[in-house]
Amino acid sequence: SFATVLEQGRSGRKPVYTGNLQIMNLDTLSTPTWSEEVLKGYTEIRKEDKSTSDFGPNLTLPIQGSRGCTFKCTFCSETRLYRYRSPEKIVEDITKLNKKYGVKNFWFTDSLINGSISLFENFVNILNKNIDEKKIPKVKWGGYFRTHKKMNKEFMKKVRKSGLSYMNIGVENGVPKTLALMEKNQTPDIIKNFLDTVTEHNQIVFDAGWIPGYPRETTIDFISSLKFLYDVKDYFKYDGRSGRINLMKGTDVLVDTPLDTERDIFDISKDESLLKNWISNDY
Repeated sequence: SFATVLEQGRSGRKPVYTGNLQIMNLDTLSTPTWSEEVLKGYTEIRKEDKSTSDFGPNLTLPIQGSRGCTFKCTFCSETRLYRYRSPEKIVEDITKLNKKYGVKNFWFTDSLINGSISLFENFVNILNKNIDEKKIPKVKWGGYFRTHKKMNKEFMKKVRKSGLSYMNIGVENGVPKTLALMEKNQTPDIIKNFLDTVTEHNQIVFDAGWIPGYPRETTIDFISSLKFLYDVKDYFKYDGRSGRINLMKGTDVLVDTPLDTERDIFDISKDESLLKNWISNDY
């Protein structure tokens, strides 16, 4: 296994700047408003959506708790510029949107909901308190997560109580070497324990992202990843109320990510590419 494929101290990686204005204090943003025409369109989309999330055909509104990401995966360009809306403000948004539009389903557009476990737990506690005090009816919500050892079964009971119904989980792989190449900062055991926690009682629908074929991944590594999937297959006995594997296509080499700036380390050709996908020096 690789402890890391890049030199120490990479936590100081500069953000990838797109040239767009970066709003740094998300608490200054107002609660979003919606026209009747847009709400009607969202409602029609939900009715036509054949996905099996727990939201069903009911109106679901997007909501945002953070921008950017706290982690530093080598394939991702959303790192190191993390801004968050305070948990109090998020719950305030949910309350206002519920009272104004009657909506009870929310989809978090965050790149990572649990990027900060302390902030995430605070949000869950405040939301549960408001529900218990009947300041807001029970809601359903979902979004993007990463596996985390602190999100154990006791923790997840609180999260489920708050209305979590759907998770899109960035698993990506189950082999230590490949996880290290991605710098996911997680282990196969953490992933297994997390999946076990999420699937308890089959109360949460989830998709687990999976990236096949990563730079410097060998045939043996790939076979090992298949073995990992076999070991966790019981978590993906899809019956409409459990998990699915979300198979990702080829990994893009995004500008200024480590896959781009450290092509020699990852054995990625500087001259050849297939669209944005990587090609190794020996093809």
